Amino acid sequence: MKFTSTIALTSLMAFFSTCLADSESFGLISLRSASAVHLSSVGPSDGVVVVGYQGNSISAVVTDEGYLKFSDGSYIAVTSEGQYTVTTDSSKATSGWSLNDGYLKINNAQSYVAVPVSGTYDLYNQGSASEDIGISIGAFTSGGSRAADFTPSGSNSDSNSDSNSDSNSNSTVTTVAPTYSNGTTTVSSYSTTLISSEYCGGKVCNGTNGGNSTTITSQSENIGLKMNGGNAGALGLFAAIGALLL
Repeated sequence: MKFTSTIALTSLMAFFSTCLADSESFGLISLRSASAVHLSSVGPSDGVVVVGYQGNSISAVVTDEGYLKFSDGSYIAVTSEGQYTVTTDSSKATSGWSLNDGYLKINNAQSYVAVPVSGTYDLYNQGSASEDIGISIGAFTSGGSRAADFTPSGSNSDSNSDSNSDSNSNSTVTTVAPTYSNGTTTVSSYSTTLISSEYCGGKVCNGTNGGNSTTITSQSENIGLKMNGGNAGALGLFAAIGALLL
């Protein structure tokens, strides 16, 4: 009888572990061509979410409950003013997150605005000033592919975030190659229309070769992304994006 009960309990645990699972791990990249925040890493810094993240390499998952959780154990929460902040208390986190077509969404929308604050950009779900920048946020794996679609089975439709329209609904991601350390990553491209640019310290450098840089090149259907010099960890996650139609 005890043996039978053990088998039943093991089977039940296996069932729930299959049904309750988080998304795969991914990095977050800001997408808005011809802007100061295009190709910038997105991550937690001093209690808020920033666009142009400069800390150690960090990744995230969407939990089965619909929360956005970073690899440092913090969760994203949204204030009444619409600012994306971070908390270590999951009960204060905002739910409603999902992944679709390689984009991070909340309540099935992309409600993201980069707001300049003291030389950096904080992430909000709305903006009103002319210098505020509406963005999309791409979700990319460390292997260079778009994160797989993920809809939490236990997500709550209610959230503290407004469901604004997608600020970059016409964007097309064609190449991605995030990396966590010095080296070269090659991935298949989604299109043969590509761009070449330099990347320095959280944004495209417009041709200047800073201490931390990446060079994007095209070889047939593949993209080579090489990371040179500087502190790779300080760059965080980044990606090369081509043919963005805004």
